[in-house]
Amino acid sequence: MRKQIRRIAPLQAGIVYGTLLAAFSIVFGTLSLVLVGVFGIALGPEAFQGGDPALQTPQDAGALALGGVAGVLFGAVIALVAGFVFGVVLGWLYTLAAGVIGGIVVEVEDLR
Repeated sequence: MRKQIRRIAPLQAGIVYGTLLAAFSIVFGTLSLVLVGVFGIALGPEAFQGGDPALQTPQDAGALALGGVAGVLFGAVIALVAGFVFGVVLGWLYTLAAGVIGGIVVEVEDLR
């Protein structure tokens, strides 16, 4: 049985898209923090000697790590808001386009 998607609810599309973008942002942001930490440990303390004066004590490194976590969380919030806005706009645009040129056709079947 063929059916056509004629409308996508913009608010629901925004919620779904924003949530997905925030989740991906947290996953990839956390992965990047872990990789930076692993490579930082692999380089050893010699890599930081005579380098950045902000990394002279373990407390400075802890503050830097806390800033990285805050950056991941801030990025997730930005992704959530941007995803919501884009999801609403794209859901609205899809509904307009489907009214003019027709929506996406899908084939469905009843399960037994």
